[in-house]
Amino acid sequence: MKIKIYSILAAFLLILGSCTEQEKVMVPVQTGDEINFGFSTPEKVETRTIYGKPFDDEGNPLNYFPIYWEDNDEISIFCPQASQPVTKLVNYSITPDATNPSTSSAVTKIGDGAGLQWGNEKVHRFFGIYPASAVKNADPAKQEITMEIPRNQKVVDWTTDAEGNIEGVPDTDLAYMYAFHEVNKDTLPQGKSIPLIFHPLLTILEIEVNGPAASSASESVTISNINIECTGEAGDIALAGKFTCSLDEQHGTIGQCDPVNDGTISNVISIPCFDDNGTPDDYTDDTFMTIGRGKKLKVKAFILPDETPIAKRTLKIRVTVMGGAAKTKTLQTADIVPKKVNRVSLPALEANNESNNWMSSIPSGDTYITELSLPGSKFSVLTPDNCQNGQVIHQNASIQEQFNAGVRAFIIQTGCVANYELVTHSFENGELYVAADNDRLTLKVADVLKDLTTVLNNSAEKEFVIVQLTLSSAASRTDNNDYEDGWLTTKNYFKAWLNTIEYQIKNFYMKDPNIALYTGEITNNTVINDVKHKIILRISYNNDSDKEYISSSDLPALFQWWNGAYQPDGIDMPWGSPKNAATMKSSYLEVTNVGDGGEISKTDKEKYIKELFQKSVDMYLDNTEEHNILFMVDLGGYYTTGKDSKQLALDMNTLGVSELQKRGNNAGLGIVLMNFADRRDDSGKLYKSDWLLQTVVDNNFKFGLRTKGSSTTRTYNASYKSGGNAVGWDE
Repeated sequence: MKIKIYSILAAFLLILGSCTEQEKVMVPVQTGDEINFGFSTPEKVETRTIYGKPFDDEGNPLNYFPIYWEDNDEISIFCPQASQPVTKLVNYSITPDATNPSTSSAVTKIGDGAGLQWGNEKVHRFFGIYPASAVKNADPAKQEITMEIPRNQKVVDWTTDAEGNIEGVPDTDLAYMYAFHEVNKDTLPQGKSIPLIFHPLLTILEIEVNGPAASSASESVTISNINIECTGEAGDIALAGKFTCSLDEQHGTIGQCDPVNDGTISNVISIPCFDDNGTPDDYTDDTFMTIGRGKKLKVKAFILPDETPIAKRTLKIRVTVMGGAAKTKTLQTADIVPKKVNRVSLPALEANNESNNWMSSIPSGDTYITELSLPGSKFSVLTPDNCQNGQVIHQNASIQEQFNAGVRAFIIQTGCVANYELVTHSFENGELYVAADNDRLTLKVADVLKDLTTVLNNSAEKEFVIVQLTLSSAASRTDNNDYEDGWLTTKNYFKAWLNTIEYQIKNFYMKDPNIALYTGEITNNTVINDVKHKIILRISYNNDSDKEYISSSDLPALFQWWNGAYQPDGIDMPWGSPKNAATMKSSYLEVTNVGDGGEISKTDKEKYIKELFQKSVDMYLDNTEEHNILFMVDLGGYYTTGKDSKQLALDMNTLGVSELQKRGNNAGLGIVLMNFADRRDDSGKLYKSDWLLQTVVDNNFKFGLRTKGSSTTRTYNASYKSGGNAVGWDE
């Protein structure tokens, strides 16, 4: 069904068709004959079993809705008794009558091969499914049909009425219906068509989000995402994914429907409130949904079939407000009635600028950290305050501001000042500084770590950060005169830098109570509770041979060899020393200089961003047991022409938002680096960083995050096994 009839989900559709007159002498259908189908619909259906706008053209309330077929509507018909085809399943396309669209002018088999043909058995039973695309498999022996409902349910169009209320038009291909009819072929004349009555299969949840109250100081509020979540013990309830339904021939119904535990099942449904204006490759007019004072936004969620009502206090609706903490509401007033439209009106929203402690909104602290999507800032402290000599500025906000905006990963380019000891042939007593381009700043890395510790100590319970240190070789030097002009030679600056990092970690970072360094071990089984309120160090070194410069085996840091700009398949990332055996892998895009004379072209950077986002989904589905890959996608840097970090930010951030909003499957993104990682009017909002920040944070709530001890196949109960309220309306 097409967009224009989204509001007419039928309680039933009657498939009658045009019948030939019965001959005076009846000639029954024969085995091997093609089975005929023709279609029409009733003129009205009752409101209780459909959804939409219950008003006529003049605004008068109605208790029924008209139903019309659309060109190329497709249904599947399954007949276990049919002789052909072997699958017993054939798809048919409907052509509506030009003058009366409630009837069909043609019913056409889709594809090559035979249509359904009469078999030897006297009684034939027909099951119809709308739409045909819903059917993933049909098993004649078990008399089962497998279907799938997506957990990411995108709105196909957004409409705004004269009063400013917004409604999301759902994909009506999700309005699943089924039909059943039993026929004795010995009493059916040749040419007679088969009647089928369609019934709603799915449960509908219509959600009404209310904007700021008329008396509110907020003029409007912008919404990025709406989630429906099953919590607590009800986490066992599947809301979306692949499911198999038995066919109850005795009662002519779809029987028991059970989730298929193949990794597709979710107890979360996500509805992005993002409008790409129907042009996914054109980002210029894309926008999130903004509702004004006293206005409403409506969306609809389609929930997997079940004959049992979903008990009250089982479902939560989580509304993500741009720039602040999400709001959640537990549905407490009534059970969710199956195969009906259940309407929910939420309290008024307010715009807010609260610190976005989104990690603490994740219900289970036993969630693996590799499942998370972490907004990150590229060269986190290269702000106008710290860059005084014409260096490229990558950020405008402080560490505190970035953290409040949702950033949880920080990358710092560093240079060292090291003293070369002739006796030991090592660099000792070195200091590690922040680097900008080829310049060494006066800002020490230790001071950045102290600032982050202060931020973490004042944050909510489950927050942690990752800090990656990278090398600027040109900004590294020795304090003695053993090398030309005091600058380290190519042969030695890698050694000096790693020796200095080792020295600083062991002698200062681990011992300083003002630095909340995580000193455990990061493995594939590390969860949020293990690292909360801690800094995870990650060291990125330039050459595989550099690992020989680390003498310790127990440094509290992850080590990653930067083996070129792009490593989609993952490279080893050991803990403690680059020489240790690795239990973790890093799959990354990390590149700063983009364009002519740089490390990579703009085209390639965009291509690799898209590929790595998809790679995260592919590896998530294939890597169900290990969950040992930490992704990092670098959307930051600068164009070589003019050293322009601002235009690159706008281009890459817009691309990143579009790619993440349109993908159908979700998985952990790992770290997503960006320039100007803040929500300021004069910074992040100019370059769509606020959009990317929100999109990455929202991704953590769009699928079932795996937790320690949870089944890897029953992913739908993984993240909500232990329940708990997210930050928001629920207290």
